[in-house]
Amino acid sequence: MKKGFIKFISIVIILVYYTLPLGAQNFRMPITNIREEVCINGEWDFTPNATKVKTVIRVPATYTNNWAGKYGKQYWDAFGFPHNWNPKGAVYEKQVAFPRSFLGKHVRLKMYGCKQSHHIEFEGQSFPTVHDGYVPHVYNLGQAKEQLPKLLKVIISDEKTRLMGGESAESKGIDDDVMLYAVNNQFVEEGLQIRTLYKEKKIEFNFAVRNMDQKPATVVVKAFIT
Repeated sequence: MKKGFIKFISIVIILVYYTLPLGAQNFRMPITNIREEVCINGEWDFTPNATKVKTVIRVPATYTNNWAGKYGKQYWDAFGFPHNWNPKGAVYEKQVAFPRSFLGKHVRLKMYGCKQSHHIEFEGQSFPTVHDGYVPHVYNLGQAKEQLPKLLKVIISDEKTRLMGGESAESKGIDDDVMLYAVNNQFVEEGLQIRTLYKEKKIEFNFAVRNMDQKPATVVVKAFIT
């Protein structure tokens, strides 16, 4: 597998549990944490487009209040953010320092939810705009070479969502966890798909393997059902 090459692999495991002895059915594989994750929720610098005045905001939480009062103010306006922030965009900023264990590895940023139209900027990189805030997105921040803090920006657009309907269509802001994780030169990409073929008694895995090394590599991927 050459550098940067993504190889899509499908594994089909035939379910033969009905032929296994009881001891085999109760078998459990040890869990090994091969991807260290760091949560960067908490306090972020925040500048709403409506006022251009920098303040501090807690992540995660949407900062708009479009639905305040529809089912009761305490439900829709729990954080009490200023109403003039709505429905404008904003800029989130946070200084991010990689832990020592990340050094030499490839760092990924995973945004579990950010509404609605937004894009990410990090160390001179500007990533494509995302218009769907309901689906997690992963960004390759590059190789961790030092522990010095680096500026991460999440820029929320004034643009309204392109999605149709929904009571949170006007919501804006980081509304779910923000995580950093590190991977080695060869790793299984995000986006594992699992399909259960009930009648055939099979489970199908479909996933991608990426090589970030300068040299071709041979990898062995094992999938376990416990």
